[in-house]
Amino acid sequence: MVRAKGARIIAMKSKIIICVVAGLVCIAQAEAADKVYKWQAEDGSVIFSDTPPPGVKAEELEMPEQTIPSTPSQNQNQNQNQRQQLLRQSEQIDKRIDQRRGKREKALKELGEVRAQIARVKQTLEQGREPGPGEIQHLAGGGTRLAPAYFERIQQQEKEIASLEKRVSELLGELQALR
Repeated sequence: MVRAKGARIIAMKSKIIICVVAGLVCIAQAEAADKVYKWQAEDGSVIFSDTPPPGVKAEELEMPEQTIPSTPSQNQNQNQNQRQQLLRQSEQIDKRIDQRRGKREKALKELGEVRAQIARVKQTLEQGREPGPGEIQHLAGGGTRLAPAYFERIQQQEKEIASLEKRVSELLGELQALR
């Protein structure tokens, strides 16, 4: 971000220098063309020049005083407008960067929370592999079997883990998009 601003400042300074040099060149050209001479060539055509040829009778013309438009102030206004526009664009970019950073931090925080929740549910699942009270049915012939409540509990925990892992994938995708 700092490098981009520095590059923009250097570019603006370069434009200012170019405008100043161009203005000085225009002033020098205007000063050099103070006198204009007019004469007639052998073929009858009229020629105008700032230096008459030797041996030719040339008429010196009076030139109206030229006023150079106030291009430096116009350039300053244009440069000021460009500078302000660049600053607005820079502020907009900074705002978007801050928004992305906020979204990224929020996604990272949620990702940590979801992963911790997955770890808790997996631990509960592993600890709950042994049937709890009411999850064993005694059979008439003396045996036992697991009750439907046991399978429902295990299935519910596995669904919760799958749902949380899906959310982890979504968050990782969001983070990838925010890079």
